[in-house]
Amino acid sequence: MANHPHHEGAPDAYGADPTRVARRSSRSVLAVASAAALVVAIGVVLAAIAAPDRPVAVLGSSSSAAASVGSTPAGSPAVRCHDVPSTRCASLARAALEAAMDPSLPPAIAVDVWASLLCGSTFDCPPARLAGHHPAGSAVIDLSGSLELWVNVTEPDELVGPRAAPSALVAWVIRSVEPD
Repeated sequence: MANHPHHEGAPDAYGADPTRVARRSSRSVLAVASAAALVVAIGVVLAAIAAPDRPVAVLGSSSSAAASVGSTPAGSPAVRCHDVPSTRCASLARAALEAAMDPSLPPAIAVDVWASLLCGSTFDCPPARLAGHHPAGSAVIDLSGSLELWVNVTEPDELVGPRAAPSALVAWVIRSVEPD
């Protein structure tokens, strides 16, 4: 049995003698990998806790036109609601702002919110993204007058309605447009 190819000490087809790998070496690699994963997980949780919610000042809604933009708290964009109730409008604006959050972009100064999606093609409204979701609305985010982001917002079908949790909203940027 000493010359059996699966036993230690028997040469393989290439003439190399197999050697036993110490169990300690795999344990130390596993421990280091686990520790690194734990550090990353803790960092993600701390970043999520430390990240401040972006304030949204809803200025009101109107049945036929956007509410006028007045003064808003410093750092928060003005939100104009187009045929969307104020509470719902604030949730849609917050979801749109979170989807558009990118530190390399200028700050948002205004958000216009509508109750319908912006769909000009299947690129704007991909069927796979819409499957199992209900249109919640859309937003156009004005980034310091230099760029506009168009954002669609949906919610899972089972959470449709005014009582849907804001965290259930799903938003994605469909386009960036230079204003006229």
